[in-house]
Amino acid sequence: PATEAVSPSPQQTALVHLPIESIVPSRANPHITLDPEAMTALKKSIEKNGLLQPIAVRVVGETYEILGGHRRYFAMRELAREFPNDARFTTIPALVVDVIDNRVAAARLAENINRADLNALEVAEGVADALENGMTEEELAESLGWGRRNVYRYKAFHTAPAWLKAFATEVQNPVKRMKDGETVRDERTGAIKYD
Repeated sequence: PATEAVSPSPQQTALVHLPIESIVPSRANPHITLDPEAMTALKKSIEKNGLLQPIAVRVVGETYEILGGHRRYFAMRELAREFPNDARFTTIPALVVDVIDNRVAAARLAENINRADLNALEVAEGVADALENGMTEEELAESLGWGRRNVYRYKAFHTAPAWLKAFATEVQNPVKRMKDGETVRDERTGAIKYD
């Protein structure tokens, strides 16, 4: 179906279809690495099934800045270049949200935190970015559903020696198991289950 271009409006919170060229990646995305194999698989999935999950954006001037969904955006952008006459890849579904500047880093981190391919260094960079942009440790912990201790650990890791940071890129964070948008817990103990 045809979709019309949408002008940036901070009050907009509905799902819209935005032209690919109106969207810009975030300068401070905590998801630093894009695995080529995963990107190829994502592109094949989108080509076959369409984009099943919208990206999240905010209005910045005359463009939309990505808060969540960088990989989906890059996959769609590559598909648009590979198939310039395919209308499926000219627009991307997006949820436009109103996020103030000092909360952007926390919003990005929250969107990426439970993905299997986000490593400890990337989380630490996201925590540092949120704190450098005016959030307090308490505010950040609350917005992520963490205890303050986790924030302090990642804040300390951000200033760790280079050799330790290099080692951490090899280690993956455990990912909470989710079902129907809810964290899965062990029925007997109530502990959160991880994949």
